[in-house]
Amino acid sequence: MPKIIDKKIKLIAIKKFLSGEKPKSIKEDLNLKSGVAQIYQWVKRYNINELESELDYSPCEVNIYMQKDIENKLLKKENQKLEKEIKNLKKEKLKDRAKIEFLEKRMPSCMNLSKEQMKIQTSKKAWKNDAYNIIFYDNSVELNLKDKCKALFVNYSNYAKWKIKYHDILSRGKTTKLKRKYNKRAIELINKFTKLNGASGARNVSSWITDNHAVNISYKIVNELRNNKLVKLPKIKRVAKKYTSQRGNVVPDLIKKDFKSQYNFHKIGLDGSYLDLIINGKKTKILGEFAYNWYNRDMIAYNFDFSENSQVVSKTIMDIINVVSNYKVDYSIIQMDRGTANTSNIVKNIIECYPNFVLSMSEAGFKHNAPTESLNGWFKESFFAEYGNIFLSIQEFLNKFDEFIIKRNSLQTYIYNKKRSQII
Repeated sequence: MPKIIDKKIKLIAIKKFLSGEKPKSIKEDLNLKSGVAQIYQWVKRYNINELESELDYSPCEVNIYMQKDIENKLLKKENQKLEKEIKNLKKEKLKDRAKIEFLEKRMPSCMNLSKEQMKIQTSKKAWKNDAYNIIFYDNSVELNLKDKCKALFVNYSNYAKWKIKYHDILSRGKTTKLKRKYNKRAIELINKFTKLNGASGARNVSSWITDNHAVNISYKIVNELRNNKLVKLPKIKRVAKKYTSQRGNVVPDLIKKDFKSQYNFHKIGLDGSYLDLIINGKKTKILGEFAYNWYNRDMIAYNFDFSENSQVVSKTIMDIINVVSNYKVDYSIIQMDRGTANTSNIVKNIIECYPNFVLSMSEAGFKHNAPTESLNGWFKESFFAEYGNIFLSIQEFLNKFDEFIIKRNSLQTYIYNKKRSQII
């Protein structure tokens, strides 16, 4: 059924036409879908005087009506514009969500890297090669190739070149691997070490070469050369320790995702994290075992070693017990992961002696111990920002870290007490 058009519209169209306006312009102004031909028909069919007397309103009212129609048209255009913007924003939101999911699934869960460290990491050939493989074999459709490249910090044009270069390997469903170029001097020095000292660990070999020949060869390179049988360096055979008895020491996750602490020292997070330092001009990797009170997000205990072991964990737990024992606390939950050091008999025996303390072990996965892992990153970044990572000795580092923790804990207590007072 044809649309019935108001006589007022017809009168306005006829007047506009008679005043010399083009039919096409009239059609657009009045939003007429019937077309130019319809305007010509109205001019032939209707007498303007008869229409005016029939409608019985003044020319002034016609102008008002025209003005309203123009305003309606402008509002309609504005609405269309806003709807388009909303649609684009929704698309961007979906795209951002897809990007986050893509990164969570395909990037390491706990990198805790600063912007500068991230730039160094993503500029390496190994990172780029891994990223290219991930992008090529990823089947998700939420992000296009350029967005995936941007998310993993690689160049799209370089990805396209890589795909052409390794077409034969990729067509067989295999991933590309970088062929490392080894220094001939490194092979020569490692063989020399073996001749003089026999079998030894990669770190000892690396240290010996640096001290005696002033050549820096990382222990990772030593291991790679040994595993690829490019050097004569026998691997020391060790009797593998059996940890079967410790599996019974694993306890369930009591906290799961309930990260809020009801009162002071109610929930305590414990986790180890490595710190990259330069001590007396030499690169040193030290493990810090850190314990946080989730109530104020402050660090209540910490110890350092060169690896995460039962000794450093048990020592930190004893420090936690000594700190919490100074307050009236019904019970405390110590949240940790299910690592070998945490499930040791030493840790189990300590907890059994203190019934007010309960162990909770989170399962493996992305951010399994979220508050503790996040605090590890914040505390480390804050420390390095203030003191740097270069120290003359281990003792100087420990003194600076003690000084930092006193200041940081004081700030955390102030911030969280202020937040709670505002809520009350």
